[in-house]
Amino acid sequence: MLKGRERINCSICNDRIGDFKYEAMPQWNISGFLCSKCYSKKISEHYIKQNPEEKKLK
Repeated sequence: MLKGRERINCSICNDRIGDFKYEAMPQWNISGFLCSKCYSKKISEHYIKQNPEEKKLK
């Protein structure tokens, strides 16, 4: 399995993170790593806040 590597949980949803872990942006004030699902959600929220015109398109 994962010899020599510890298992890491997502800082938001607490699910186990697979082979690839994402680092939170400093603006989010989240310590630790994120799973792909939570990272995608946070990055979308971040850029919608940065660009409000995009919000109108949805």
